[in-house]
Amino acid sequence: ANCSLEDFITAYQDPSFDIFWVMSHGEFDHWSPKDVKLQISHEGLSVALEDIWGKAPPEKFRRLLVLNVCDGARFEERGLLPKIGLAAGLAGPEQATISHLWPVMGFPSAAFGVYLAHFLVTDRPYFEAYQEAIKALQMSAVSVADDLRNHYGNEFELVQKLANRDEDYSTMQVFGSAAFYQ
Repeated sequence: ANCSLEDFITAYQDPSFDIFWVMSHGEFDHWSPKDVKLQISHEGLSVALEDIWGKAPPEKFRRLLVLNVCDGARFEERGLLPKIGLAAGLAGPEQATISHLWPVMGFPSAAFGVYLAHFLVTDRPYFEAYQEAIKALQMSAVSVADDLRNHYGNEFELVQKLANRDEDYSTMQVFGSAAFYQ
């Protein structure tokens, strides 16, 4: 709930994390793409791309950065390589990144996160887990709830809420938002 910029950067640089996961709010200003930000506290404190650029810990094994946030995978399209954007700018030899290309709805992005975590803990490589999560999400909210209930039971609030939603997650607008960068 409370996080200072220094606390976030210290945690981000911690080499003991093989996955660094942020579920929050991302901001990409299309008129000023260098001002991309990631909200890190309930009070609205944000970290800018420039604050964490190049600060992923060097490790012999590549870590995964998951930014389950709106516009986290969005980048400035000028030039050959996407570098101005959170996920694109933070991907490199030391970490792969996964985030969303556009504003996303809360329930399907949470379900995507559950599926991604599910496939990651089954020791799948990062890209394969990402692909499997996208495939798994492509059904109705009720079907996602049934599937997650089969894996984890019914006691989770997300499963209960998805079971009562009349939404189709098989549209490109929903399942197609996630992007993977290396």
